[in-house]
Amino acid sequence: MLRHTLIYALARIIPGLINLVALLIYSRLLSPGEYGLYATIISIVTFLGIFFFKWLNTSIIRFESAYQKNENIFISTIIGSFIILVFISIFLIPIPIILVESKYYLFLVLAILYFWSQSWGDLNLELIRSKLKPTVYSLMYLVRSSISVILAILLLYWGQGIEALFIGLILANLCSSLLNLKYWLKFRFKYIKISIIKESLKYGFPLTISTGLTVIIDSSDRWTLAMLGNQEMVGIYSVTYDLIQRTIGVLLVIINTSSLPLIISYYEKKDKIKLKSSLKNTISMLLIIGLPAFAGLTLLSDSVAIVLLGEDFSKQSDWLMPIIGLAILFSCIKGYYFNIPFILKKETKFQLNISIVGAILNVTCNLIMIPLYGIMGAALATLLTFIIVMVITWYFGKDLLALPFPFLDFTKIVISTSIMVIVITNISFRPNLINLLMIVTLGLVCYTICLFCFNVSNFRKKIITVAIRYRRKYS
Repeated sequence: MLRHTLIYALARIIPGLINLVALLIYSRLLSPGEYGLYATIISIVTFLGIFFFKWLNTSIIRFESAYQKNENIFISTIIGSFIILVFISIFLIPIPIILVESKYYLFLVLAILYFWSQSWGDLNLELIRSKLKPTVYSLMYLVRSSISVILAILLLYWGQGIEALFIGLILANLCSSLLNLKYWLKFRFKYIKISIIKESLKYGFPLTISTGLTVIIDSSDRWTLAMLGNQEMVGIYSVTYDLIQRTIGVLLVIINTSSLPLIISYYEKKDKIKLKSSLKNTISMLLIIGLPAFAGLTLLSDSVAIVLLGEDFSKQSDWLMPIIGLAILFSCIKGYYFNIPFILKKETKFQLNISIVGAILNVTCNLIMIPLYGIMGAALATLLTFIIVMVITWYFGKDLLALPFPFLDFTKIVISTSIMVIVITNISFRPNLINLLMIVTLGLVCYTICLFCFNVSNFRKKIITVAIRYRRKYS
């Protein structure tokens, strides 16, 4: 799992850094109102994309190993299903044309193209991920991130507005998918199997609804702010949320990307020892990365807002960051660990019910708290919802599969994080990029030393083993 995690880490961290830099540039080239409109469109398209295509992507991860001997049939069925869904969506285009004002027709066209291209790009990534090919996955992710950011920034400098961001995303998805060309060539209409589509729908559709409801939980705060007519507040809130998602969120999704295919493989092979070990490693890694990242972000929120986001977006971002950061941490632990029993046992209806409760709770909290407290109310509603949903997911999931929890390692992680916090809080510095990077580096070094000394999750043993291996190889 360590090798897979390291490769997937590169696949996420490098594009993540590119997207993070892009976000910082966007926050200086776009006004809060413009970014708010962009974020609103993206969240709506993401929501629709999930309801159309998520069941397909989820089924690739779950069933690819079961159809390895019939690869051509499986791939043809997946691609054929995608084509059918695209044609269905084409017939539904008149609906947004009626609902959207004519001045937004350009954005509507770009949104539709982004909807198709993003879904196709995600499908190709999931196919490579299911085949446990982290190197190709990394390359595809890097190509997609690089092209989208480079094109968007160039078009922004040439005077385009938020349409520049959509054009970059559309072309990037198409280009990165070309790396998966050899699988496209296996597609044959005659190989499409209705039985596989039915199996995928039965497994994936409840997860689709569940994920769609999760997007409602993620996005209803922005939708509510937008409905109240304050796109500037949407922009400030969205930039803060995206900044945390592209730092803490990216770091934690690496764990899920690398661990879930292995966990499913061990479960299918009935290898209980490796399954338990992989589950324990997953929650340990989520805590090892998530807790110090949240603590550091909370301590440095003032400096991060001033240095990274610029004057227009930093007005209220400093106190938003700790609340949203904690919310995303709970969301990731729920999604990447406590959801695993439902995935392995194919009990996706439970997830659906939990998501319904979460969506209703979040929408209700937003409608009550946002008119009273503005974007602070949106952040608090999101945090409250994610905590409750995580607890509910754990409670019902434990009856399906007992998930191990490393209490000793958790204690060591808390102590290590506390030591890092003490070190950082005793250093005063003027907020600028160089000083911020130095403080972050110091905190990372301090925390890593603590992990090594306390041997968290056998960290010391793994480092020594790798060092000995490289010493023998190059000596």
